Amino acid sequence: MKNYGRILLISLLVLPAVLLAQNQRVYVAEGVGTTMIETSKNYTTTTFYDSFWDFDADFKYGILYLINGDSIDNLGIRYNITRDRFEAVSNEKKGIYIVNPDVITRIRRMSEEFAHFKYYNAQNRLSKGYFNIVDDGKTKLLYRKAEKHKEGKKGAFGYSSFKSFDSDYYIKKTTEKYPVLIKRNRQSVLDNLGDEKEAIEAFVANNSLHYHKVHDLVSILTFYDRLKNQN
Repeated sequence: MKNYGRILLISLLVLPAVLLAQNQRVYVAEGVGTTMIETSKNYTTTTFYDSFWDFDADFKYGILYLINGDSIDNLGIRYNITRDRFEAVSNEKKGIYIVNPDVITRIRRMSEEFAHFKYYNAQNRLSKGYFNIVDDGKTKLLYRKAEKHKEGKKGAFGYSSFKSFDSDYYIKKTTEKYPVLIKRNRQSVLDNLGDEKEAIEAFVANNSLHYHKVHDLVSILTFYDRLKNQN
């Protein structure tokens, strides 16, 4: 951690206490909200996101990049996909803490970076949540994995529940306020990059690229940014 040490850890990241369950505790220092909020509850049904495809509840080395330009780098971090939040452990304090997305620009966990955006989901409702930054160009490719539950049949102990996950890709342009949900196919990509449609189609054909492949999609967005820089 930089010179701010414990003061920075205590004073910067704030979450409203109304979000917490009754058996969770909030630390307050001199009238200022906490950096992170401690929780003692053990969520036995919680799923944790490890990397692009895997799940892992372990805390791994991470860095919080703050909106004031500072960073906190002595943390163990994991992503709680069930509650769509990052949780951290620190050498400064005991306990598990919830990271406040309102005062960070990025979160790095091992080799991956995440950011928090408002976005329109598949039901076209304005939401907000964390995204994995697949490509950090001017036109960004973002990946979001979300947990959903479906109620099953009623049994002797109530209704059963089935857990599944949505894995979606979004494009975030510098000219657009929100990331846009895309499907990894020709029509969806070109609909979102339509101002350079002909050039992109030629680029894809000349380089034998595929719209459904993530690596090729990154190449397409890089090419798109290059075209926009030339205009």
